[in-house]
Amino acid sequence: MGDRAQVGLTAAEALALSTPADIRRANQQIKYALPSRLQAGSVRFVTNAGPVSRATRHFVNLEFIGFSAAVARPGTPAQAALELTKQGRLRFECSCEHFRYVLRFVATAGGWVAGRPEHGMPKLTNPTLDGACCKHIARVMTDLQMSVALRQRVAAMIEAERARVDRPGGKATPRAVTLRQAEAERVVPTNARRIAVPRVAKLPPPASAADLRAAIATYRGKTDPTSVAIARALNALLKGSAP
Repeated sequence: MGDRAQVGLTAAEALALSTPADIRRANQQIKYALPSRLQAGSVRFVTNAGPVSRATRHFVNLEFIGFSAAVARPGTPAQAALELTKQGRLRFECSCEHFRYVLRFVATAGGWVAGRPEHGMPKLTNPTLDGACCKHIARVMTDLQMSVALRQRVAAMIEAERARVDRPGGKATPRAVTLRQAEAERVVPTNARRIAVPRVAKLPPPASAADLRAAIATYRGKTDPTSVAIARALNALLKGSAP
């Protein structure tokens, strides 16, 4: 899995790989994701915990893999922030036990874990290696794609990093963009956005027998190996198709 996967996931891909149960819990239980600190491509969020959790809040750490490229690319910080939040690849982690014991190994194998890697397979808690987001991360991924106010804070982080790089030597400590409680609450919508899993593209309808016969006719009489193989495959499809 690790050999085949690209490093990181987009927010939409992370939601699409999540289980329906985690999406349902996020919609029912997680009401906010407050961005508390942004620095050099990393964002820390605070979310509420579920109703039966022993904790009162959880922390989600998010890393933009393409942050350096966004800083270097031409265009305004707002344009770079839009691309990062909508299409940028991410690494992430959550402080909750569900991510720690169920999803951290999957994230490590897939190349999208932030922080400590996990190499012990969850044979008891997740033997089929399902899911990508816990309910807290699912809320973060939704707000990341849809919140204009959050995108503005990401743009401010990009602008701060560009200013640092432009200084002589470019070795100053990356500036952190922190949000006070009142400012963070303005970023969060009054009503939590509903989390929706991206729709999977539908396959086109199967070819009819007439379509197959027309395709076979174009290869009739051709003797090169490729055309012969295609004609053989089309004939096999024709035998199994509806009249």
